[in-house]
Amino acid sequence: MTDQRKSQLRDTMQLAWRKFRFERGSVTFSAALRHAWAWFKGAAERAAQAARYATAPKREIHFTHTAQSPIRRSLIGKVYAYTLARDAGRLTSRIGA
Repeated sequence: MTDQRKSQLRDTMQLAWRKFRFERGSVTFSAALRHAWAWFKGAAERAAQAARYATAPKREIHFTHTAQSPIRRSLIGKVYAYTLARDAGRLTSRIGA
């Protein structure tokens, strides 16, 4: 048995024993050991997720002036929508007026 395997088994048993003592009789030692094994088996998956997160492309967030709404930004350089709606005979509702 390699030293790495001994260390893994030791850590697993220590985790199971800590969980068993912490729960104080509400969990059996077999359940605590099952939890410890599941924890160490999931460690490889968690490490892979951390590696994917670390190598993910960084995204930049650009903040604009708060008075500029997304609708206003989308209409920059275009004909004002209210004028087109009024000319077509449509009624635009106003909120808070």
